[in-house]
Amino acid sequence: MEFLKQGPRDVPVVQFDFCFTGYTVDKGMVSLDSALKCDNEPSTLALQKAIVAARQRLGLRTITQNPAIGAKGSLGFCEKAVDSVRKLANTLLDQARSRTGLLLPVSHCLFAWAFVHSAWLINRYRVIGNMTAYERATGASYGGRIAPFAEPVYCQVEAKQKGDKRWLLGILVGKSSSNDMYVIAGKDGIRLSRSIRRVGRPWSTEALLYNELKGFPWDYGSGVVGTKFVAMPKQRLPDVVPAPAVEPAEPSVIPAVAPAVAPEDDLPGIPAVLLGGDTDDSAPVNRSTRRVPPPESARVIPNAADSSMAVDEPGANPPMREEVPSTPEAMLPPLKKLRLQAVTFGSQTYEVNDESEFNLDQPDGWDTGANLWSMPSEKDESFTDDVVAAPGEDDERLWFPDNGREPELDSAILAELDDLADSVEVARLIKKSVLRAATSNEDVSLMKGLTTKFVRTWRFKKRKGVGVWYRRSRLCAREFRWLDDSKEGLFSPATSTDIVRLLPALFLTWKKTRPSEQFALVALDIKDAYLEVPQPVPVVSRIQGQDFVFQKMVLGQREGSQQWFNYFYDFLAEHFEVEKCKECPAVIRFSSKSTSVHASESKGPGMIHVDDSLLLLPLDWARDCFIPTVQQRFQITYELAYEVGHSFSFLKRLHTLTEHGITIRQPTSYITHMQEIMNVKENVRQRVPCWSELRAKDTTSELEHVEASKFRQAVGTALYISCDRPDVGYAVRMLAAYMARPTEHAKIGLTKLIQYLVNTAHYGIAMKATAPGSKKLFEHGSEDDSERFVLEAFSDADWSGSKRDRRSYGGASYCLNGQYIHYVCRSQKCISLSSMESEYYSAVGSSCQGLFMKAVVEFMSRSPCDLIVYVDNQSCKAFCLRQGVTKASKHFEGRLLWLQDAVQQKRLIMKYVSTHANLGDIHTKPLSPARLQSLLFLHDFVDMHDRPVGSEEWDRTMATEGMKAQVKRVRTVVGGDASSTWVKRVALLLMMMPIPSEAVTTAYSSRSWMCSFVLFLVCLAFCIGSGTESDDHDGWMLIPQHDRLLYCRETFYAIAGVILSYVSWSLGSQGYGAGVEAEMNSTTQTTTAGGGDTAVMPTVIGTMLVMTILGGILVMLTMRVKKLEALLADAQQAKADALSRVSRDLARQLEQARRQNRALETELIRARERAGPPAQVVITGRGRCFHHENCHVHQNNPNKVLTPCSYCQHMFFE
Repeated sequence: MEFLKQGPRDVPVVQFDFCFTGYTVDKGMVSLDSALKCDNEPSTLALQKAIVAARQRLGLRTITQNPAIGAKGSLGFCEKAVDSVRKLANTLLDQARSRTGLLLPVSHCLFAWAFVHSAWLINRYRVIGNMTAYERATGASYGGRIAPFAEPVYCQVEAKQKGDKRWLLGILVGKSSSNDMYVIAGKDGIRLSRSIRRVGRPWSTEALLYNELKGFPWDYGSGVVGTKFVAMPKQRLPDVVPAPAVEPAEPSVIPAVAPAVAPEDDLPGIPAVLLGGDTDDSAPVNRSTRRVPPPESARVIPNAADSSMAVDEPGANPPMREEVPSTPEAMLPPLKKLRLQAVTFGSQTYEVNDESEFNLDQPDGWDTGANLWSMPSEKDESFTDDVVAAPGEDDERLWFPDNGREPELDSAILAELDDLADSVEVARLIKKSVLRAATSNEDVSLMKGLTTKFVRTWRFKKRKGVGVWYRRSRLCAREFRWLDDSKEGLFSPATSTDIVRLLPALFLTWKKTRPSEQFALVALDIKDAYLEVPQPVPVVSRIQGQDFVFQKMVLGQREGSQQWFNYFYDFLAEHFEVEKCKECPAVIRFSSKSTSVHASESKGPGMIHVDDSLLLLPLDWARDCFIPTVQQRFQITYELAYEVGHSFSFLKRLHTLTEHGITIRQPTSYITHMQEIMNVKENVRQRVPCWSELRAKDTTSELEHVEASKFRQAVGTALYISCDRPDVGYAVRMLAAYMARPTEHAKIGLTKLIQYLVNTAHYGIAMKATAPGSKKLFEHGSEDDSERFVLEAFSDADWSGSKRDRRSYGGASYCLNGQYIHYVCRSQKCISLSSMESEYYSAVGSSCQGLFMKAVVEFMSRSPCDLIVYVDNQSCKAFCLRQGVTKASKHFEGRLLWLQDAVQQKRLIMKYVSTHANLGDIHTKPLSPARLQSLLFLHDFVDMHDRPVGSEEWDRTMATEGMKAQVKRVRTVVGGDASSTWVKRVALLLMMMPIPSEAVTTAYSSRSWMCSFVLFLVCLAFCIGSGTESDDHDGWMLIPQHDRLLYCRETFYAIAGVILSYVSWSLGSQGYGAGVEAEMNSTTQTTTAGGGDTAVMPTVIGTMLVMTILGGILVMLTMRVKKLEALLADAQQAKADALSRVSRDLARQLEQARRQNRALETELIRARERAGPPAQVVITGRGRCFHHENCHVHQNNPNKVLTPCSYCQHMFFE
């Protein structure tokens, strides 16, 4: 018995074996190769040699490790894989037989495709070692859609004529491995389709179609070109140059050479229309191969066990290439969930415990983002200048008048219009030297192929001062990572939402601190930016039936963004001195070129976002130097904003300069688009964005396919909107968790979110000019360093806020010099055991983001910046100030304890903030309308009239919290036995005495002596004036006794009360100011044991003195009240007597008037009885009603009893 000698596993080993399988009706599937125990049979050796020869031609080194004859179990893994595939194929075929009622023998094509599809399913869904084979190969989980094997479906095909079928009936037999398209079997063979529709009727109704299926897996190769399979070599016609002078040889004597590649449309036995209905024979297909001898490195190292290829001694498997790194599976990152483990910027790495803001594992995750490009065209009126039509754009057929919405055309007319727009686009690219037609001398087969598509949209423009719609077509490339894995490291620097407001904030700060210099915000847009970048290597694409060579980059190329950034940065570096930010390379800083006369001078920062840029530069330098230089090379559109009333657009946000700062507003078209997608009606009563039941367990059914697609589109749009709306960030984050499986429960939450957005579509953010060092809650600058910036992060978390999985949600709001600029809202990837743990995880993520923003701020402003992280949990703050874990936090991961080191190293400052003033509370839970409005006030929200949102709610919140704080201080001193009513009354008095702590700290020390002197004079004058005896009465503070004037007891009360009131006011103010300052500005130093009494005792002393004052004043007022009561009684008696006399006189006059009135009425009745009716009168049938004969009322109603007519009375008595 010979044994196999194996070396170290330096190269992957591929085991293969045949899977001969038969089928009988009685016994089902049986294996015909169960007796085969080794691979030393001629057929497997021939296949091995063919593989070796193919790899040699590719220049790859190949190793053969054939087992010895008689070795048992040498191919155990392969046999196990064959058994797994066979069992799954048995299941698939049994299901197909059961539903169709057919036998499906071995000769049927579905029998062979079942094994192919089984292997495809095992590779993508069978988990071994916590990973699937697909995840090990690609680094990501599979997220495509599948349907049952052998199910009748309609597949989408490409129609050549407008009347051709666009959907054909076929049988689903699998999916392709290269481009994940559906493999459909039909009467004419195998085709590929990107989209299918399920029939929804019994399979047995298509029995005739099952019997007429054609196409086996071995008739096609594994490669895919576009939507076509590559036929196997044995089915291709030899591409031989015809030689008429030579007689063709007989088939039996033709030398055994590898057949050349022939056009696919001429293959025998293959239908003319294989896939998608494409029968264009005019498109040449070049599949020529180069025949070069294999290099020396591509040699076969045989195994000693192989008798036909023996060597001296089997050794270790040599590597396929030099120094191939091998990674153990234990070190591979987990691929089931793409979570954010650590953040690295600059030279620092910070571990976090948050999930990524968007789950990339969700199906159709990127479909929602792609739908944003297909949204209705938006009227962009930021640039009101008339457009200059490019060559071909002046075709009148592409321009349509503006009727308030996009033109609606017939599908046939629109197709013709799109063809015209495509031709215009190709002509434009040729004129710009982006494309050129391939010449006959060029071998396009040696060039890299590029697939392209035309993207057509309606664009609103102004032509000759009139708004019109233009049908535009743009040629875009389609490159996929799985088609070309040779391109790695294609990262392109770009801005993100956390830094886009830094430049406007810096502009306002410099406007206030540098009044002598005039800065301007420059919004720069470079037209056709990608079309300016040369291609690294020539690429070819077939467009409109012709081969074109791309000389420059186009949209859609994977490396286009990176190439454009490098190209534009090199241009800027050529004309100016430009410096990149290490933490964010998209942020740059400009300086003028140094010369022999003038040194380099710093100008200002800027940021580059693909072809859009926002710069903060000196106004004169931007006008005279920067913009003209860029205009010489690129076609640009720019906007300058430096005075009140100026506006500019950057990333579709409108920035308007006002008297107080800058107002930023988002277009409302996205909200309208969401409302139209979900068909949501307005509801003015919806005042909060998040439905409170959204956190509860969801037991409702999933949405249908159509409704689920609409849900994903709307949530995708909401993700884009939430970047500028911190009030909806939490609700959008909750709804994004339903992207994989939307439910009816989630749909209700989305509907309420859209209704809230419709009601608040006019909201904007107002950035105000603040001094460096200003804070959000205390808007005053730093006295030590006027150029030192302050970045505040308000962190908060909701412990186990989600009732579905008990995970916590954390968030933070960031303010620069007291101005809100950014927010984050994330879910934590683990379940916290305490509120302190969840708060700490949130603080870790907030601090990581804050350190990044701090570095960018320091690079932009060239000024130091302090980072202050606020938390509303005292335990979390104490844990950040210590080193190591505690008894309750021993389960914390050590990688997350870097925050403690950062606090000790003074890279950031941890402080406590009350919950009511914590801006981060808006990102953690559903809030009430009043609470939401107060937090929006802190986030600087304004309405359509630039009025602050929630100012009244914030004032009420501050009053309520101030009262609670005073009650707590009083109860702390007097103890728990005091009455709640008494404690609240004392607290109310204290609320009336203190002044804000900031005023105390700035004005008390300098003005206390003046207040003391003024109050002393007031007390002295009051005492002297009150004790002086006058002519009509004695002084109320003096009483005669034995010819002496003595001060009464109330005198001492009054004097002591007035003097001590000032003392209590001073002490109370100091106590309150110290308490507030200790609460809001508690630094990293620990509090001493007696620190609390120092801030409370002055308040208590002031309270006692106030009570003494009230006692003295009460006695004084009692004496005065007695005198006032006597005077009041006399006045009331006199008033009563006067009223009695007046009433009697009025009664007599009224009786006389009544008697006169009765006499006049009697005389009037007698006069009417004496007077007869007029001659021209019509008497009605009943009553005393009479009418004039010409009365139209009586003529129209002759038989009806009418009331006396005012018209007739006027005629009788005129």
